[in-house]
Amino acid sequence: MRRLLLISAIMMSSWISAQTLDKGKLKGQITDELTGDPIAFCNFYIYQDSVYTGKGGFADETGTFVFDNLDPGKYIIGFSDVSHPETKFGVVLNGGKLTILNPVLGMNNLDIVDITYHANLFKPDAPTETIIDAKVIKSLSVAPGDIVGLALSNNSNIQRNEQTGSVYVRGSRDGGMQYVVDGIKMTEPARIPSNAIAEMRVITSGIPAEFGDVTGGIIYITTKKYTGRRQ
Repeated sequence: MRRLLLISAIMMSSWISAQTLDKGKLKGQITDELTGDPIAFCNFYIYQDSVYTGKGGFADETGTFVFDNLDPGKYIIGFSDVSHPETKFGVVLNGGKLTILNPVLGMNNLDIVDITYHANLFKPDAPTETIIDAKVIKSLSVAPGDIVGLALSNNSNIQRNEQTGSVYVRGSRDGGMQYVVDGIKMTEPARIPSNAIAEMRVITSGIPAEFGDVTGGIIYITTKKYTGRRQ
């Protein structure tokens, strides 16, 4: 029984670690436009498609805020306190990435500042990867459900063996790819409708520790989360 519990705990830990690759993380420091000082204990609110998600929190005494466990996608973050009306900023989050947003609040600033691409992304052991979001996928002329075709169209390091049909990273063994869908590892590519994919990450080197047994590369897919409203 003890052995079974240990194995279950290890499997659960691996699953949780893999799931974190799906999520985006947001961090920054909130400052006052006039004084340049940090705004302590400022409120922040997270919106998606202009709808409040029910998520948010408070900055600390240095004006620093952190929020993780967010699905990849576009968000609007609103900031306010008793001295500053709510000011909104747009961000784009990618799975497994830290996005830095340092909002500056004015006394009468009610504008939305659009950030067309994520700010400073930081990961000390960042792998070599290509991120393909839903907008790019929609624009590609690839057969529906052809996951490999999507990866090949955006990463020259991915190769297909024309004789066997298997896929590999340049310089690795034939068939050395691993496929992961929402944290679930697979040895063969799943056929997922293109319009159901929120984001695809094609990792060709610097494989994360969660996938230490991979000899080639990883195609990591995060599917869209449907909540009853238009995505």
